[in-house]
Amino acid sequence: MSSRSLFFLEKDLFPGVTFDLQFKRSIPKHADLLPRRVADVLPFSSNKLPDILVLLSIDPNSKEAREMSATLERCEGTANARETKHCATSIESMVDFALSALATDCVNAVSTVANATVAAEMQRYAVESFERMRGEGLGVFCHAEPYAYVVFHCHAVGKGMMREYAGKFLK
Repeated sequence: MSSRSLFFLEKDLFPGVTFDLQFKRSIPKHADLLPRRVADVLPFSSNKLPDILVLLSIDPNSKEAREMSATLERCEGTANARETKHCATSIESMVDFALSALATDCVNAVSTVANATVAAEMQRYAVESFERMRGEGLGVFCHAEPYAYVVFHCHAVGKGMMREYAGKFLK
């Protein structure tokens, strides 16, 4: 439930309020970020999973193979009526999706940043300060999925469905 903890109701966001949050490395250290020219030639579908595992020398009975299968299922699943989704297998693919979904070439990219000494366990944080980010309530959110190389599961939400805030949390 850690990713769910990064979304708040606006009425609950004020200095001094506390939240239980988990900041952990979203991209495994061993995973590579592939350029589009490489990622686009690799198969990426659940019906090709046996071929993918052979190609990448992954044991079909391993935890990594099960995680990859689950990632492919999430990527192939239907988006809900209020979002558009895309699994990006390269940074270029992620940028293209964001630009298309937002219908602009002027975007701000933000990321959750946690001190490297912060443990991966759920911890209590207090909001020190926050500010509403400019924008029209449009957003594209991408998070890393477990796979043999970096895959981002991106979701675009429509105008008026959310507001973005930048905040500082204290442990």
